[in-house]
Amino acid sequence: MTIWPKITIRAIALGNILMGTMGLFLQVDSVIRFSQRHQFAAARPYETHAYLFMVCIGTVFALLGFLSGFLLWRADRPALRLCNWLFGSELVYWAGGAMVEVLLVTSKSEWDHRVATSIGAVWGIGNMGLAPQLLSLYPVWVLLLLNLAYWRMGKAEASIG
Repeated sequence: MTIWPKITIRAIALGNILMGTMGLFLQVDSVIRFSQRHQFAAARPYETHAYLFMVCIGTVFALLGFLSGFLLWRADRPALRLCNWLFGSELVYWAGGAMVEVLLVTSKSEWDHRVATSIGAVWGIGNMGLAPQLLSLYPVWVLLLLNLAYWRMGKAEASIG
């Protein structure tokens, strides 16, 4: 029997804890820096609201990533479902955010342009909790490796039992 699935799952568990910790640290640092340097601009009236929305989402994703590492250590199915939901949601958030931004920028409405400018102004600093994952494409390869490892573990258990 091969042991690589369990080793892979535990390595990803440690990776989730590391990525979650880095994400939470960067998110807190982002909030401190934004609050110290934020200046209101008439061209970006929704900047603060967009920033707070992104901070909430980034914090929840980073916290769930951190907690999922502890759940993955046991290598059970609920942890796989949580990770599939979490990382799938992150991918939808990134792709959906880009699509919304394009739709707002290409709109003819002045309000849409103000919202798009506000979102664009804070997209980088607002999503600092997810930056380490985005830069390494962590959700993509973790989803592939986790599902492959759990599938292989299931096949090994079925052949034994």
